[in-house]
Amino acid sequence: MFNMTENLRQKLIDECERMGVIFKDFVADGEWHRADLTGDRRGKDDASIKIFKDGQGGIIKNWKTGEQSLVFSGMDESKELKAVFGNKPDAENQNHEEIRSDDKECLRDVSERAKAILNACVQASQDHPYLMKKGIKAHGVLQYKECLVIPIRSGEDLLSLQFIDPDGSKRFLKGGRVSGGYFMIGEADK
Repeated sequence: MFNMTENLRQKLIDECERMGVIFKDFVADGEWHRADLTGDRRGKDDASIKIFKDGQGGIIKNWKTGEQSLVFSGMDESKELKAVFGNKPDAENQNHEEIRSDDKECLRDVSERAKAILNACVQASQDHPYLMKKGIKAHGVLQYKECLVIPIRSGEDLLSLQFIDPDGSKRFLKGGRVSGGYFMIGEADK
């Protein structure tokens, strides 16, 4: 367990303010800690803050709006990941069939973005909290920071990515297509 950097602390404060979350200093323990929302007199603990164990990043969640934001102390990766997650409320972001048109250019852009994200990933750790909780092996799943990344394919085409947080929260790549896609475990029969 590390202390968070001052840079991360300031980024968390700024992002909490933007999201209407009252910032509290927490230990970088990788656990969710409850927080309150500004101007919400009746509600308590309507937000959560998690600071990764390495002290280099964190997640802020506004439970009332469903907005979630990733913040990192180093290079400004939060913009890249916000583009991935879309910072939409969960119910809206889980609409797996966002793209229904045959807009080939849009699908090509999503595929290129997915490939760039996959290039930043490493093989998933067998001791990832989600895998441990489910009692399953990684089976070729990838990992970016603390998030599992699962490529969704149709044949050779990369359609989208699924992201699974250590707590089990799941999201899909903004603009990606899931319908008809899959993740292959093992080898295909020939």
